[in-house]
Amino acid sequence: MENEIICLDTSILIDFYRKQLKEKSTFYKLTKVYHLFAVSL
Repeated sequence: MENEIICLDTSILIDFYRKQLKEKSTFYKLTKVYHLFAVSL
């Protein structure tokens, strides 16, 4: 999993920025497993 790139949907990022407790967001949990992320435009 070290070289995998995960493509994030913008809703994952919106959820992260809106939550006061970032630790409860899906993006925060994904950062514990994956290290490379991409967002499509």
